[in-house]
Amino acid sequence: MLTFLNSYLLPALSLAALPILIHLLTRHKVREQQFSDLRFIEEIHRKRMRRMRLRQWLLLILRTLALLFVIAAFTRPAIRGVDWGRLGAHEQTAVAILTDNSYSTGAVCESSDIFTYEKATANKILSLLKENDVAAVGVFNENTRWLSPKPSRFFNNFSAMLDTVTISDYNTDIGSAVEEADKILQEYHTLHREIYILTDNTASGWRKGKFPKIDNTNVYALAFSTDRISNRTISDITFPSQLLEVGKPFSLAVSVKNNSNKAVQGIFVSLVVDGQKTSQSVIDLPAGAQVVTDLSGQALEGGFHWGYAQCSEDNLPADNRRYFTFSIPKKLDVLIVGEPQMRKFIGLALNPDNKSKFFDIVERTESQVGKELFEKYDVMVLLDPHSLSESSIQRIRSFVSNGGGMFVIPGEMNARNPGAYQNIIRNFGKITVAGAIGDTTKISQLGWGKMEFTHPVLSVFEKTKLPDATFYKIIHFDVEDGRAFLRFENNMPALAEIPLGDGRIIIGGFSTDLRWGNIVLSGAFVPMVHRICQYLASDVAYFDAGLKVGGKAARTLTEYSGKGKLQVSYPGGGKIFVLPRFVGGKAMAFLDNIPRAGVYSTTSNGDTFDLFCANIDPSEGDLTPLDNTEKKKFPVHWLNSDKDISEQILSARYGVELWRSLLLLALLMLALEMIIETNWKKPQA
Repeated sequence: MLTFLNSYLLPALSLAALPILIHLLTRHKVREQQFSDLRFIEEIHRKRMRRMRLRQWLLLILRTLALLFVIAAFTRPAIRGVDWGRLGAHEQTAVAILTDNSYSTGAVCESSDIFTYEKATANKILSLLKENDVAAVGVFNENTRWLSPKPSRFFNNFSAMLDTVTISDYNTDIGSAVEEADKILQEYHTLHREIYILTDNTASGWRKGKFPKIDNTNVYALAFSTDRISNRTISDITFPSQLLEVGKPFSLAVSVKNNSNKAVQGIFVSLVVDGQKTSQSVIDLPAGAQVVTDLSGQALEGGFHWGYAQCSEDNLPADNRRYFTFSIPKKLDVLIVGEPQMRKFIGLALNPDNKSKFFDIVERTESQVGKELFEKYDVMVLLDPHSLSESSIQRIRSFVSNGGGMFVIPGEMNARNPGAYQNIIRNFGKITVAGAIGDTTKISQLGWGKMEFTHPVLSVFEKTKLPDATFYKIIHFDVEDGRAFLRFENNMPALAEIPLGDGRIIIGGFSTDLRWGNIVLSGAFVPMVHRICQYLASDVAYFDAGLKVGGKAARTLTEYSGKGKLQVSYPGGGKIFVLPRFVGGKAMAFLDNIPRAGVYSTTSNGDTFDLFCANIDPSEGDLTPLDNTEKKKFPVHWLNSDKDISEQILSARYGVELWRSLLLLALLMLALEMIIETNWKKPQA
């Protein structure tokens, strides 16, 4: 195939017609002159003219060809498609080598991982380059990182830098990497521009995104296949709706996926919390199936905790582990607001002997609450609210909106004046108070109705059921922007949750007043109050199944006051300092890129303010190879990893630039023109 590296000069080839044009414009018209009968002289004249015309045509052809060859040389024609003893192997070549270090390249191929083979092949390609060649070496996964800002001739430096690169925790995006390689080679107008894709043979990386169309550049792919495509992946961890408590077991649902078409038996799946194995199960995985197994763990103290689920090792270790983090408050600060007779039972439920290590309680009346600094509390329990000032209401609203929790329990004053109760409670959401139902004469009574055991407050009662309680009087209310997760047997809400900003509110339809019922004497009261306060103080959703590697993190540092430098420590070592931003009065730390899987901690002056984790994308764990039918859809030349790479590259890299040959031909034409001009003498008359 013939191509022109300076194709914009092709129109100049028309200038080769100048000698012909000049010849046509300067021809002399022959006039006939009558002479006497000179037959013999005319015969001599005809022979002489034939020789002159032959000479003129030869000179015209030679001059035209000489000019054509000179102009064509400037267009830099090159011929491809014919192997002339690999003359083209020594033409200037611009090469971009793309080395895949996504985590699937950690799969074993014979005696080593695939990434090791890729690096060795990259070095082999570099060794085939000559002095006038240039090369760019990029390491790619979901992103592409070039080892030099632009193509270089210092090939040994690339080899040294490649040795320092390790397998990442990212997925593969081959199309984007090839597009980046094409851009970096655009400035080089050479016969040979080549892109080499060194990757594993998994189909997922090729199918992701759109593969670009590359012009005037040869794209070669060398895909290394793993010995075994069977692979198991911890694909997900879910945390059931339950509250985390110190010393109390919790359960996790761990999903394990079989990425192969063969069943696997006897897979060990274990759970590790704070570095200690807490439980283990053995599962069987049908071909291509995903199995969920429940594992349990517990934390022996409050604060930040971390852990991971893992399965038996296989051909690709990177996806055999999945991390999580969670937090249990070390101590909850609770503010109880109400009259003493209303506060008594809540105080006894949370701190019966004034020695609780989990709850720190402060009790205030509504008239005293105006002097309190709400931000120092985790939860507020508001009992029979009826005389709160407008400023106190707005401060309470701000407290909840900024992440606090509030438990509202009505009382006798609310039953007597439901309108006043409505005016207070409507500041916290779309809540409608209809009024009191029943009386204290105990003539009519209600029990529990529908219960949502999926809610964290009630999940502990799923197996044992909620202990019975009797109600003689209740407050009928409805919520539009929340949900009732516990109802009375007449289907009216008994407990409802309403979100407000970053916090939440739980409203009760019952009272702690013994005249309203026996809830405070029921076996449900103490665990229910404990769980409501814990739930309001520590969001169950805080159980963090992890960010995706490569994603962004925006972390709220609740306890950070702004004093001291913040540093984020990476899994496996390394740390960076971050500058916090204050949003709504709370410090936040932002990270633009989470580089690898594992547990990250945010600390300042030795104190830990946050613990979070990142996990790999499990889709990369599918090692299914790209079949031959799909390979044909990609505009690349597929090289065989089982054959010698040097032979394949040299046999593919042929073709030669013709400009030197064209200049030699032009000189030859001019030399012949000179010989004919000087040696082809005109015959004597």
